[in-house]
Amino acid sequence: VRGCEGQGWSAGRPQWGSEGEGRADQGEMGKKKQQGVGGKQAEATRSREEGPGVASVQVLAGHSLDAFPTLVIATKAERFLVNAGGGAQRLCSEHKARASRVTRVLLTHIGTESVSGLPGLFLTIADSGRPELKVTGPEGMGDFMRAAEPFMNRSSCKLHLDEVTAANEPTYAHSLRVTAVRTALAPTTTAAAAADTPPPLKKHRSSSEDALASAVNVSYIIQTPVIRGKFDVQAARRLGVPPGPMFGMLHRGCSVTLGDGRQIRPEEVVGESQPSTAMLLLQCTRLDLLPELEAHPKLQPFFSGQEDVGQLLLVVHLCPSAVADTPQYSAFVAKWRTGPQHWFACRRG
Repeated sequence: VRGCEGQGWSAGRPQWGSEGEGRADQGEMGKKKQQGVGGKQAEATRSREEGPGVASVQVLAGHSLDAFPTLVIATKAERFLVNAGGGAQRLCSEHKARASRVTRVLLTHIGTESVSGLPGLFLTIADSGRPELKVTGPEGMGDFMRAAEPFMNRSSCKLHLDEVTAANEPTYAHSLRVTAVRTALAPTTTAAAAADTPPPLKKHRSSSEDALASAVNVSYIIQTPVIRGKFDVQAARRLGVPPGPMFGMLHRGCSVTLGDGRQIRPEEVVGESQPSTAMLLLQCTRLDLLPELEAHPKLQPFFSGQEDVGQLLLVVHLCPSAVADTPQYSAFVAKWRTGPQHWFACRRG
């Protein structure tokens, strides 16, 4: 869906569902609930954040002349901001996304359109009384933040940087499981591309030059947790299980043996668990990065539909139209002929 600014998705115990066009089998939270932007969107988002395993996704901006794809992924406990270019706080304010509640920023690449709003965001979070802000992004992010440090004088708030490198593709697990996926050009390829680039006519660095310099991209895998089934106390009592530690063991998936020698299995007293679901944020600023993205081992289970990674319900493509409109990228998207919905947060034309 192009031009998807202001749209939101929700994940309900633990499925990702749509508020606009959606699949018919996404469960209760997948029912069509067309919401507008602004206050109604914020109200719907808050109501969805009330339970465990519930998450929402909201697109604040697509790829345009004055903005880069910016999203908010929120749960009751956490709020992730995907990219923080200039005007990120204005976008949050326009869509009632509350920038002061951001707990971690996920950068997909290093460029002025993705990081220039970070210093101001840090100051806003510090002034709101929050003790820290965490930022994840490609190597080079630390250099930018150190250069901006003189303008970020807030001792009450700590800034935690986690650079994604070839040797460090971190995974975070709290209310959501977030896994970084790094793709990069070989140094020789990058050097050749730079050599073929004509010198700029002005000193001003254009966004196209930023895209050329962005030879390192970071995509993200977002997974909801498995929600364990409800423990049936009455069924356990009928089977003679005494209240206490054995209840907890059964709920955690362990069998127990009673005093008379009978063994009680978890499935006898615990309802069916709700499986994990997933979404992908795929960053591909250059077409020559696509082969590495396709071949990345962390993405292969989603291409093959392996059940242990959860049901993939949403793929957000954060790429310019020069990449998205190519036959190569169309063939890449065709890997998911059925299954997830696709959002293309890229400029039209």
